[in-house]
Amino acid sequence: MDAAERIAELEQQVAARDRIIAEQSARIAQLEKQVADLTQMLAKLTEKFDRHSGNSHLPPSSDGPGGRAKDGRQGKGSGASGRKRGGQPGHKGHRRGLLPPEEVDHIINVFPEACANCWQALAEVPDADASRYQVTEVPEIRPETTEFRCHAVACGCGHVTRASSAGVVSSRSEVLVQMSTTAP
Repeated sequence: MDAAERIAELEQQVAARDRIIAEQSARIAQLEKQVADLTQMLAKLTEKFDRHSGNSHLPPSSDGPGGRAKDGRQGKGSGASGRKRGGQPGHKGHRRGLLPPEEVDHIINVFPEACANCWQALAEVPDADASRYQVTEVPEIRPETTEFRCHAVACGCGHVTRASSAGVVSSRSEVLVQMSTTAP
């Protein structure tokens, strides 16, 4: 094989490679365009999916059951710090303590009417360990505190029933309000 034939053969190989490179370049350009189109489509879908009442015209009722935190993240009770609302573990609570009995103006003993187990009528037997609830009314001169003592009474069947403060505490407050508004 002489030099002219070898050159012709090499030129054919170079031309074949140039065609392959041109085809691959066209394919690369096509794939790059497809990637750009898909990236744009993903951005639009992500934007549409992330719409909520905080960043669009949508009403808050469209946010769904989880709602959104102030920073736009989905979820209940997680703020920017990532902690749940309310007192954190180890936090010492702040509660108003009960007044001692000598500072209470009125004591109302509440007894259960019937056994919660067999529904027999119960006697009004004072309980030394009664649950105590206090309602403090603030009149013009001096606070008036009423202590409700919900007693537990043992039945003949052996079941101990504690009186409920539900209804008694609120009705006593209403009576005191009515008395103070009708006083001369």
